[in-house]
Amino acid sequence: MTPTVRRILTRIRKSGLNQSELAAGSGIAQSTISRIIAMEVTPGAATADAIEKFLDQHESQFKRRLRIVEAESNGTSGR
Repeated sequence: MTPTVRRILTRIRKSGLNQSELAAGSGIAQSTISRIIAMEVTPGAATADAIEKFLDQHESQFKRRLRIVEAESNGTSGR
């Protein structure tokens, strides 16, 4: 397994996204996502980039939502 594939698989697992969410967000077919996760295929550069770009966006949105929730629980707007 290449370092890129290992990194992508780790990020997918940590993201908490299911295959259909990942497929919809990244524009990659769900069957391809399934095969990558099952390690039946190695993603090409464009596929790997699309997945990582979506995971980057998802992660930043998640962190932003977390900051808003924390700010609201502390009594500040955070926005």
